[in-house]
Amino acid sequence: TINGGTFDKPINEQENAAGKLKVTGGTFSSDPTAYVAEGYIARENNGKYVVSMVGTAENPYTLNEFNALTKLPAGRDKLYVDLGNASLQNGLTIGNDKIADHYYYGEPNSTTAPEGFPHDTGRTDNDNRHIYSTGKDTVTVVVTGSVTGASDTGDFNAGAITLKVPDAANVIFDTVTFGEGQMAMSMWTESHVQSMTVSHRLASVTFNGCTFKGNWLQNGTFGADEMTITGCTFEKYENTAGINSAGFDCKNNSNPIWIQNMGQTNVTIEGCTIDAVRPIKLWEGGANGSVTIRGNTFNMEKCSIDDDNTHKNIAIMFCGTTAQVKLGNVEISGNTVTGDATSLICFYNGRNAGENHYPAMNGDATFSLYDNILPAGTALSVIWKTATVWAPTYVPIPQ
Repeated sequence: TINGGTFDKPINEQENAAGKLKVTGGTFSSDPTAYVAEGYIARENNGKYVVSMVGTAENPYTLNEFNALTKLPAGRDKLYVDLGNASLQNGLTIGNDKIADHYYYGEPNSTTAPEGFPHDTGRTDNDNRHIYSTGKDTVTVVVTGSVTGASDTGDFNAGAITLKVPDAANVIFDTVTFGEGQMAMSMWTESHVQSMTVSHRLASVTFNGCTFKGNWLQNGTFGADEMTITGCTFEKYENTAGINSAGFDCKNNSNPIWIQNMGQTNVTIEGCTIDAVRPIKLWEGGANGSVTIRGNTFNMEKCSIDDDNTHKNIAIMFCGTTAQVKLGNVEISGNTVTGDATSLICFYNGRNAGENHYPAMNGDATFSLYDNILPAGTALSVIWKTATVWAPTYVPIPQ
């Protein structure tokens, strides 16, 4: 093993001792990459190649280096990746299909794992075939740096970030700045799984201390068991796409986050500062899971296209139907609303008689709403686009 020193001659095969030489440090006059140990890297600097451990907090992978890996280094349970200042304009992938898990269908009504796919994901298809995976080890991937947002379209899924890492991964975006414009995020979709296409799921995605300067507008499954947004800042941003061909002003789609059909994901939003003209909206279309929104500050304003009769300056919105959305326990507590706000929460329901356009609660799940501080005249819950106080019977609104 070479773990340091300066070397002015190339390493040759005789010195390699039948492939047993491993380089974990040192400065070399020629590229020693062929001999560098797993989890280390040779980087060129002024004509010299410096070898060091990579993927640490002090020496993170660049995005290109991480995306070029053929496997994750063994024995490392936490890896760091620096985005630099990557662009979301044409989408952005973190990882690749070599380091990610792969799927295979078992036989109908069978719980025998196919060879090479030992892990049962717990998912089945219409023929009761279990989906098995390669079951790679748990790893935490900490992502730092910043990204520039995609150009505003006013529609969904511009600037999509795709995560292509093991299913058991916990991905943490740590103090990342997401620039002005649009973004979206999901896990990768694997094609040719016995002629089928299957979306992957991750253990968790966390946003810690991040800054969001644009709009997160998405239609499609998020694909993680847990989404946690903690200590983040959402800056007010009015979408700049203008008036579309249908005459719709895209400033109406200026939500900090709006995800349709996000699927099964437990959501926690805690300790954030959210400056906005439209609500956070994650429960529209097919969506399930628990919801915790706690200890945040919502600084609300009307959008520049609003008038006194526009009631969209609301912090949080629930708008899936009872057939589409089955929520687990919901806790909305300890939040502070300031500025010009119609209400803390709203539901789409109520404009047509008999309409069930609000989520259902799953089994014995409860909806808790307490210790929130609102300006005088701001309601706890209203019907969307109105100032009419309303909530489903499971929401504890004081009379």
